[in-house]
Amino acid sequence: MDGTSGVPRPERPAAPRTKDAPLRAALANRRGRALDEGIAAACYTHGVRLGLAGEPLPDWLPTAPRWAREALGTGHASGLAIHRREKRGDSAGGPMP
Repeated sequence: MDGTSGVPRPERPAAPRTKDAPLRAALANRRGRALDEGIAAACYTHGVRLGLAGEPLPDWLPTAPRWAREALGTGHASGLAIHRREKRGDSAGGPMP
């Protein structure tokens, strides 16, 4: 309830998952795609964003090219390390675990 009108407040929706439609469209089910440095950089950045949010890797990742899986996984690991360090309250200037 909101405390004034007697009407219950709606539950907060879950935070939206970081959007990955462009990457998914470019990479899902394309394991043989040749290396694209621009998309590899986007994969790394997307992985960092997912890790920072504490979200898992996307379910389409196994069907992506090896280079995309590696870039996304590396970025995700970096983002998760920062996320975990922040949850523990460690200083930002300390060494990476």
